[in-house]
Amino acid sequence: FIKREGLLAIDYENGVTARENDFDVSDIRNLRAVAMLYQTGYLTIKGYEDGEYLLGIPDEEVRRDLLLLVAAQAAEADESWVGDTVRYLRRCEFEDFFAGLRSLFAHLPYGSKEGRVHEMSYERALKILFWSQGLEVVTEDTQSAGRADIVVKYRKAIYVFELKRDGTAAEALAQIREKGYAKPYLADGRPVYLIGLAFDSATRQLVDAAWERG
Repeated sequence: FIKREGLLAIDYENGVTARENDFDVSDIRNLRAVAMLYQTGYLTIKGYEDGEYLLGIPDEEVRRDLLLLVAAQAAEADESWVGDTVRYLRRCEFEDFFAGLRSLFAHLPYGSKEGRVHEMSYERALKILFWSQGLEVVTEDTQSAGRADIVVKYRKAIYVFELKRDGTAAEALAQIREKGYAKPYLADGRPVYLIGLAFDSATRQLVDAAWERG
């Protein structure tokens, strides 16, 4: 159901809008994503205006549980895989971390909900992976010289990600350096790591990854 209904594409952080018929559960064979998430308690009603409901995740515990479930199912793995992959990042064991990401993107569904995979599609999957483990994530972090794709903050380190479609990891790292995406975090006291990820739009796979100390 998670793959068929494109639950990976839902922006859980900014809320989900729905109308009354979206909650219909009379036909279990054609259950809508909103109805499933609402009936199982992953979403709750946060507001109502002009016939439209605003739904959101009830609390942090449910948020992490839902995103862990979605990330694991997207990678066709069990939930321990998610914890292991993010643990590699925390420990700066980058080659193992990249191997985990390759597994994630090798199994991501596509086609039924999105005709073209772009950088935001890859970014969304990474956000869910990191959010599921309680990491602080900033996306499209606006700075004077541009926007970093993803900044992940952990109590022991900060990671600045740049994603390239049909490019190279070296090009992604070069952009981070040239645009100074890491500069706002260098005075934080935590080590800063730059991570470049490159994807092939034809195969939808992670084909190149590299990192360096900021």
